[in-house]
Amino acid sequence: MPAHRYVVVALFDPISVGTVLSRRRWPAHVTLVSNFTTEASVDLLHDTVRAAIAGAALAADTGATVDSAATPDAATTAGTTATADEASLLDATVLDIELGDLALFGPDRDIPVRLVVTPRIADLHIGLIDRLEAAAGIIPDVAGYWRSGYRPHLTLTPTISAAAGDRLRARSIAIARLDGDTAIIVSASDTARAESNPEIEVRRATPADLPGLARLKIEWARLDDAPPADEVVAFADDLGAWNARQGDGLVVEVAVADGAVVGMAWMVIFERVPDFSDRHRLTADIQSVFVAPAHRDRGVGCRLVDELCREADRRGIPRTLVSANERALGLYRRSGFAPSPVLLQRVRGGES
Repeated sequence: MPAHRYVVVALFDPISVGTVLSRRRWPAHVTLVSNFTTEASVDLLHDTVRAAIAGAALAADTGATVDSAATPDAATTAGTTATADEASLLDATVLDIELGDLALFGPDRDIPVRLVVTPRIADLHIGLIDRLEAAAGIIPDVAGYWRSGYRPHLTLTPTISAAAGDRLRARSIAIARLDGDTAIIVSASDTARAESNPEIEVRRATPADLPGLARLKIEWARLDDAPPADEVVAFADDLGAWNARQGDGLVVEVAVADGAVVGMAWMVIFERVPDFSDRHRLTADIQSVFVAPAHRDRGVGCRLVDELCREADRRGIPRTLVSANERALGLYRRSGFAPSPVLLQRVRGGES
């Protein structure tokens, strides 16, 4: 996987994955980890940042010391373990920010900023770097801006103003991929408990969901560059045509939050060679299970898979298959799947 440049920021308004920003016109934010390069996947970066936030929040709540070098999916405090699953259950008071003195940043000292005087932000910065270095091997653009050189601040602009003593709460933690003069939001998590758990509906997909399904399939593919809008539309059309050809042999479940498709799971049903005693043998294959990073760790994937399994049971299908990666094994086991010791595969070219 090629290396990309990223930045981790705390924003004071929610933001959506896929938002494209001009790097010269950022919304109000505090940088938590300044520009870095890594070959790691966005999924790994997302999970690592969530684990760091969860650990910092628990430490703030219990007064314990967080082991910031812990693995990405476990933040350990004294006698307490927080997994990434718990991150969405924590009020991120660690991101309550108080502003202090005015300062001038930049090579020419002409960029006005308000310094952040909340010590927890600097602690969170250290925790994020420790975890990201361990899990993703991140490399800073300018090492002097990290650790002891870190000075959290809010950049002031004609449209962003603040005074000493102002108290703000970050409402989104975002990871942006930097590409020339633009920044593309590739991961975003709301921090407030009520706002980070919008009602998520799991239901059967309809033709109106095709643009959202196409977007998730593209996100799932982890392309190096986002395709042009017209290619996304063409892909949605092709996806719809393929769906129509499958007829009753295809079941697609979607997860929807605030009107947007944020998760998907597909089940293809196919006929097997008839037996003398069973002339209509069916097998189901679950494919392309994906939940947008900002909506993970809330059981959405399990709900999607469980709905497909219920449909397979309703149709009397005796066997449902899935090809799982290591990260998803727990999800499928919770839905009743178990390893099949006699199931083999052959990959063209002789690799297995």
